[in-house]
Amino acid sequence: MMPNSDLKVLGEKVRTERKLAGLTQEQLAERCHVSTKHIANIEKGSMNPSYEILFGDCSRSADFA
Repeated sequence: MMPNSDLKVLGEKVRTERKLAGLTQEQLAERCHVSTKHIANIEKGSMNPSYEILFGDCSRSADFA
């Protein structure tokens, strides 16, 4: 697991890229086949995102990989 400070930075990056892609948390969650709460926890830095969310099909479909 990443240190909390790294999770927060990564979460901020996910949020920024999601917003730049014009997606809501709900839309990203749907594309990634996870819950909205899961995306919210990643963006808050309280959950370690999976490889699939960072680099997989859902991030490519969200245009931020």
